[in-house]
Amino acid sequence: MKSARSSISSQAARSVAFLFGVGLSPVAPGTLATVAAVPLVVFLATLGPLLYAAVTIVMMVTAIWLAGQVERELGVVDPSAIVIDEVIGFIVAMAFLPMEYLVLAAAFALFRFFDIFKPPPIGWIEQRFAGGFAIVIDDVVAGLMTNVIIQISLVAIRMT
Repeated sequence: MKSARSSISSQAARSVAFLFGVGLSPVAPGTLATVAAVPLVVFLATLGPLLYAAVTIVMMVTAIWLAGQVERELGVVDPSAIVIDEVIGFIVAMAFLPMEYLVLAAAFALFRFFDIFKPPPIGWIEQRFAGGFAIVIDDVVAGLMTNVIIQISLVAIRMT
C-alpha cells in the first residue's frame, strides 16, 4: 500500500508533468503546452541570458526526472499526457532569441513541426533512449534545431 506521502508526491509529479491538466486535453496537448510555455519564455528572457540558461538546465533535469517517474507509474511509454517536455523544448527553442512577435511565431511553428514530424536526428534520438530522458531529449533537440535555424535566419536577414 502506498503511503499518503508517496501518493501526494506522485500526484504532484503528474500535475507538473501534465502541466496542470493541459496534457489531458483530448486535442493537441503538445501544441497547447507549447502555447502555455510562451509567457514563461517571455518571463525567462527578462532574467538575462545567464539566468535563462541556468533555469533551463534545472528545469530540463527536473522534467527528465518527472517524466520518467510518471511514465513508470502509468506503465505507458511516452504517454501523450506528459507535456512538460514541450515546455522545455520551447524554452530551448527561444533561448538567446529576441522576444519579438514574429520570432516567437516562427519559433513556435518550427518547433511544433520538428516535434510532430521528428525529422532526423530527432526520431533517431527518441528511438535510441528510454524513460524520462527519451521523453524530454527529443524535444530539446527539436528546440535546438529550431533555435539554430532562427538564429541563422536572423543573421541572414540582418546581412541583407
